[in-house]
Amino acid sequence: MRHGRSLAASGLVLLIAAAPPAPPPHRAAPVAGSLVSLISADDYPNAALLNEEQGDVTVALAIDPKGGVTSCSLKASSGSDSLDTTTCRVLIERARFTPAHDRRGRPVADTYTQKIAWRIQADSGISASVDPYLKCLVAAADRLAAGPGSEEEVADAAYAACTAEERAQLQPPGAPLPAETVQRVRATVRAALLATIRTRRAHP
Repeated sequence: MRHGRSLAASGLVLLIAAAPPAPPPHRAAPVAGSLVSLISADDYPNAALLNEEQGDVTVALAIDPKGGVTSCSLKASSGSDSLDTTTCRVLIERARFTPAHDRRGRPVADTYTQKIAWRIQADSGISASVDPYLKCLVAAADRLAAGPGSEEEVADAAYAACTAEERAQLQPPGAPLPAETVQRVRATVRAALLATIRTRRAHP
C-alpha cells in the first residue's frame, strides 16, 4: 500500500513538472499603446500592392526581460508571403514593450499576440485610373519574366508592351493630382513590377 502511494506521489510530481509555466502576473505591454500605430501605408509591400493582396496577419512576438522583441512567429497567415514577412520585420524593428514582471517584481520574458489588418487604400481617383495599366504590366511581366535580360530590362519591355491607350494617365477628372503624388505612384508601380518579376523568376 505504501509502495502504491509512493508511485502515485511520483506520478503527481511528474505531472506538475510537465505542466507549462504559468504566465507572469504582470504581462508585457506595448510602449506605443498599440502596435497597429507602428505600421503606416508606406510599409505596404510593393509586390502586395501590385497584386492587390490584402488580409489579416496574426503573429506572436517573443519579448525579452528588457522589453525588446527577440522573434516573431506566424499564428495566422494573410495568404500573402510579403504581407506576413513585412509584419514580422516591421514589428521586430519597431515594437518596444514595458517588460513583464514576476510576482517578486523581477522583469521576465513574455509573449504578445497581435493581429494586423492590411488593406489597400488607394489615393482618391487614382485606383480606377491605374488599374488597367497595372493589369497590363503584370500580364506582360508574366510573359517576359522567363526570357533573357535583367529585371530592369524585362520591366522596360513590359512597359513597352503596354500601349498608350492602356497606360494610366494618373490624372483623374477634376483637379489634377500633385506632382509629388504622381511621382510616388509611378515609383511604387516600378518597384512593384520589379518585385513581381523577381518573384516570377524565383518561383516559375
